[in-house]
Amino acid sequence: MARRTKRLWTDEEKRSICLQTTARDVSVAQVARRYSMNANLIFTWLRDPRYAPQRRAEPDAACFLPVEIVDRPLHDDDCRDADDLTHSAGRIEIDIAGGHRLRKGQVENQVGVMRRRFFVPRPRFKTYAELNAWLEDRCIAWAKANPHPEWRDKTIREIFEAERGSLVPYVGPFDGFHAVPAAVSKTCLVRFDKNRYSVEARAVGRPVEIRA
Repeated sequence: MARRTKRLWTDEEKRSICLQTTARDVSVAQVARRYSMNANLIFTWLRDPRYAPQRRAEPDAACFLPVEIVDRPLHDDDCRDADDLTHSAGRIEIDIAGGHRLRKGQVENQVGVMRRRFFVPRPRFKTYAELNAWLEDRCIAWAKANPHPEWRDKTIREIFEAERGSLVPYVGPFDGFHAVPAAVSKTCLVRFDKNRYSVEARAVGRPVEIRA
């Protein structure tokens, strides 16, 4: 019976094997099977700083950025609507390299403007149909009475009527999402838009569709 000899691994081989365990969706057991070796030996190497790969920060890891609060006057190109000038305190602007500017809070600000404009004091209705009919009348009346933010000599309603012929006609309800096929990992995770999300365990190994 032939005697089994112990294989000797060089330091370079140990570092290479340990590095393979850092690949996405690759386990230590899978790497051990590649080299017909015991997985516990790889775990021993991973605890050794001579062979363990350097830990790198996750690309999606959260981090803090330096923020500078400055006082500057608002200009017409920043806020074209009078309501925006009055209620712009909740908006955040971040200047990015290259002359770009990221604005946060504009949607929330506009929602607040609409609430104050049409729902103060809060109206009450028995059905959604009554609410929608009332809101449509209020919106049309407001559009007829207020100038367009870019063409100040015309009302919002006048510009809308001029552009109505170029609008796509409404054909009925439609899906408001984008469907993307995806695969679920063994750890019940699905990847979408550079992020990973947990799903039910029964979806593992089955084709799924992400709607976003």
